[in-house]
Amino acid sequence: MPSKIILCVVHGKTGRLARLNFTQLCTSEREPEVRLALRIRYKKKLNHRLLNEHVHKLCYNVLVYDQC
Repeated sequence: MPSKIILCVVHGKTGRLARLNFTQLCTSEREPEVRLALRIRYKKKLNHRLLNEHVHKLCYNVLVYDQC
């Protein structure tokens, strides 16, 4: 049975849920960091909570660790 298709909250692209490709925002400490990076890097403001949402690992690493 194939895994379910989910949506990345950063780019809006869909993909199959796999541990290798996605990470889940599970802590409230990371949510403000991701929001700030989205606002600075992509000029994108999200109105909904990001807690327990899935993000591509590459998108997450770029947002959290590659901030200029």
